[in-house]
Amino acid sequence: MNKQHSMVTGIRVIALLVTVAAGLLSILATNDNGADDNQGYAVAFPVLAADGVNTRVRWSADGASWSDGAFPVGFGDGSGNALAAVPDKTLFIAGWQTNGQVRMQQGLGTGNWSGTPIAAIPSENARSAPSSVFMEQGKWLVAFRAKSDTPNGGDRMVLRILDTSVTPPRYLAGNRFGYPGQDTDTSGRPAVAYVNGKVLLTWVTTPARLHLAVGQLAGDNITWQGHSLFELTEPNCNPLRSDPVLSHDHSAFYLGFLCSNNTLPPTGASMYIHRSADGLNWSYYGNWDKRPDGIRLGANIGIAGRADGSLIGAAITMAPNPQFIVARCAGGDACKESGNTTWQAVDWQAVFGPRAPDGKFAFIATGHPAE
Repeated sequence: MNKQHSMVTGIRVIALLVTVAAGLLSILATNDNGADDNQGYAVAFPVLAADGVNTRVRWSADGASWSDGAFPVGFGDGSGNALAAVPDKTLFIAGWQTNGQVRMQQGLGTGNWSGTPIAAIPSENARSAPSSVFMEQGKWLVAFRAKSDTPNGGDRMVLRILDTSVTPPRYLAGNRFGYPGQDTDTSGRPAVAYVNGKVLLTWVTTPARLHLAVGQLAGDNITWQGHSLFELTEPNCNPLRSDPVLSHDHSAFYLGFLCSNNTLPPTGASMYIHRSADGLNWSYYGNWDKRPDGIRLGANIGIAGRADGSLIGAAITMAPNPQFIVARCAGGDACKESGNTTWQAVDWQAVFGPRAPDGKFAFIATGHPAE
């Protein structure tokens, strides 16, 4: 009896392994994002469709010319998307939230995605689109806004670790990282960054206050090293007008946000950038928008840093005249306000295809070409 049970169990395990392997081989067989991959940047965003909201993913080698990433139809939500990639690899993960559930989906490059989302779902009731970033050894950080556990406590910020190195993937138990006492009454979508064991998390509380927390990864735990209320001391910046965004170029962290600017018309804002080597000490890096009318209030923004030091900032203005605006620079001091950074409008249809995003987009550097 025990022998028969062992044989049946063994057959089931073998069948499962064959099924998983066949699915992976199917993806690999159709993968055109191999060693010659030149996906320098990628963007994920939601679009309304007759059958609901779909996620779209597109990629670019230079931030100007874009191609379709062929994300599966039928998955997404209007609140926005997350997107992350393993540096110098073709492993991607995209995310969204629907009906309070954060869902994540894996891909090999931007053109070959799993047909279904990862089954694992955080237990918290999500109230925003997620943000995500790759950590190490198959683990990803996933940040989102969630309903507070305390009555009348407002929304709070949540940071979870998703482990895709195991089968099936799972969110690690006991790692529901918030920042005690400082994460209530949050609004918008938080942003997260990671490099060499250091975690950065930033979010906004009402009314329009920007928070920044820094932690260190030890095993599967994060030890928070500090939290600060980020003072908006930039020239002419008042008040904060967007969710914050984060990036890293392998030498420094970058923090970006929109502010009203008293040198612009009431409908305009500027994109401000700060830079930090350690995530704790920040310096003003510049106002990246020198166009006469600024960036339209309510625009979604993103920044993407690369290991070669180059940095690209992006903004999509709102209706009635959608426009994708890109600033690119060579890195280092050249990216500062006094450097050679210039904004240029890129046809939004070239970036997003036939229609502008119907929610917040995610904009990342993918680590390709090889650096």
